[in-house]
Amino acid sequence: MFNGKLITLVPYQQDFGSFIAKWYYSGKYDRFFRHINRPLSYGELVNFPSTINCLVMMITHEEKIVGMITIVDYKPQSRVCKVGIMLDKDAQNKGFAPDATITVVDYIFNALNLRKIVFAIVEGDKRTEEVLKKGGLTREATLVAEVYYHGSYKSEVHYSIFKDQFNSLYKDYWRT
Repeated sequence: MFNGKLITLVPYQQDFGSFIAKWYYSGKYDRFFRHINRPLSYGELVNFPSTINCLVMMITHEEKIVGMITIVDYKPQSRVCKVGIMLDKDAQNKGFAPDATITVVDYIFNALNLRKIVFAIVEGDKRTEEVLKKGGLTREATLVAEVYYHGSYKSEVHYSIFKDQFNSLYKDYWRT
């Protein structure tokens, strides 16, 4: 369990499957699930997060699930990983995404000792792009026509941050 100021990140458990299913089947969160190549059954969906490093976002002191973070494409030799973040529509614009992002990035850099984190988003996802820019991440690359999304190929944009940059920006975050 990792505590932010507003959010607690909890390792995924199968009990959380109904929340994942709600998001997956609603069609409103398909940017987050874009790398799943085929429809998943409920059973597959409930087990899916356990096949990757997945953390569930809960509002601290409420135990209400409001989102999910994945840590994928871990490259031990270069000490780099990709992170994905998904927040329930009802929980947006309340400060949860920035707090969860800072909390998971702090954990990845300072507990796992990685040196770089990459966030990959679908081009045009202005809300996530705004969170990443405010968080000090740098737009690093655009992979043209990389993902199939809503019937056409879309570009994927990579934002990154390095450990020393993050620690410099957020050295006082936990004190306030």
